[in-house]
Amino acid sequence: LINTRYGTSDNNWCFLVEKVDTPSWAIAFWVWISFYAWTWSIIVIDIVIYIIGYRIIYTQLSELNRSYFIPIITKLQYYPLIIIICWTLSTLTDVLEYVGYVNMVSNIMPCTQGLLSTFVFWYTLNVRSYWVSYITRGESQTSVKRMSLLRSILGDEVSRGESNYNRVSVRKHLVSVSIQVKPYNDD
Repeated sequence: LINTRYGTSDNNWCFLVEKVDTPSWAIAFWVWISFYAWTWSIIVIDIVIYIIGYRIIYTQLSELNRSYFIPIITKLQYYPLIIIICWTLSTLTDVLEYVGYVNMVSNIMPCTQGLLSTFVFWYTLNVRSYWVSYITRGESQTSVKRMSLLRSILGDEVSRGESNYNRVSVRKHLVSVSIQVKPYNDD
């Protein structure tokens, strides 16, 4: 891997240079170690964090608080799934050194990760409708960003007119206020 030239243009991995006496498994090994091991480690860490978060929400929160966080966790489950879908085929074709039509598809799949994540975000109907109203009516962009975040997290509760949301923690707070009026004494 350390030599006087950077790599060759005849292979997908410009940082790997095949020498004459290189074993057939060496390129696949270095592709896995230098790139895919890190990619899949992050994917596994992402899934573990998701499972830990889900278990904490499901076991340690009261039923009232759980009802707010379960929709968030449900929507977040699609993002690790998208990453797995986008990187599985690419990993298999590169490590197995497969050549053919499947290889072309595997080169395109990682590039679609952002597009599929956008589709999942827009899957929330309330977010989509609020952005459409921004485009058609010219509403404030700051309010659109704030409301699209609230609507993507809380769903229909915002659209039903329940406006008791704290903007920092995105939770509903009930507040009781009592006012007593006393006469003013100037003494």
